[in-house]
Amino acid sequence: MTKIKSVIKRILHLIDKCLPVLRLLLLGIKQPAMYALIRKNKKFKNLHKGQRCFILGNGPSLKDQDLSLLQNEIVFTVNQIATMDGFDKIKTNYHFWADPAFFEKKYGDTSNFMYSVNTEDNKPECFAPHYAYDWVKINRLDLFLKINFFMPLWNISRLKKKNEFTKPIAGAYTVVHYAVLLAIFMGFSEIYLLGCDMTGILTNMAIWQKECTIPGYAYELREADKVIIKEAAAVIAKEDVFYGYGNMFAGYRLLNEYCTKNNIKFSNLTRGGILDILLRENYEDVIGTKNNGIITEK
Repeated sequence: MTKIKSVIKRILHLIDKCLPVLRLLLLGIKQPAMYALIRKNKKFKNLHKGQRCFILGNGPSLKDQDLSLLQNEIVFTVNQIATMDGFDKIKTNYHFWADPAFFEKKYGDTSNFMYSVNTEDNKPECFAPHYAYDWVKINRLDLFLKINFFMPLWNISRLKKKNEFTKPIAGAYTVVHYAVLLAIFMGFSEIYLLGCDMTGILTNMAIWQKECTIPGYAYELREADKVIIKEAAAVIAKEDVFYGYGNMFAGYRLLNEYCTKNNIKFSNLTRGGILDILLRENYEDVIGTKNNGIITEK
């Protein structure tokens, strides 16, 4: 009986190792054009080797931090932050969308806030998942935005593998994880997080308790956003919601371990919040130490 269990365990382990490869091969057969598209990301490899960057989440703590200090820094932003007051002062370099709901009709007209990542004097490189390709084309976003694509496929627990944006990458649990993966691919030696409060669970709790307001964001939610959030909260089991948030924390832990092994500083500058896995530093102190690679006075 012990031998049978051992054989079964080996078979399951082999299947676990082979499944991602099979998925990759099938995807390559079905979507060869998409593979050609993500190979274009080669231009970003080690583009910022040895530099530092700041990745902004959407947490409410951003309202209490002077984001204009980031004007001479390399900045990543995500999702709907472009609707936040003062976004134009950030001068973001890279912007990410990842939530599948952004690319569905029921979410309403998301193209308007996507266009708004372009400001009068700044046009960032934007990234969307490969499954958004048709939606981007239909809505002609690629005519106005610098759109690039990435292909999430592996489980993030496989992050020990080489991280290459020219190939399928780890599937993350939050859009910020994808921004961190790109920053690693770009060669940054210092990666700082802002607005990653990790208090989104409060949004779910407010809805479950039928409260009037939905907390948890640095910007005002559209009515369509509120509808989608409420619909998701009603459909997804509470156990699954907490499981998802647990995986978000696990994702940050795995990214931190990867950065540590590869001599990349990964630090959290969020004011408050509950993300306790990363090194904590003061935003103003870090901004004062050097500006775009040049040492300055505090």
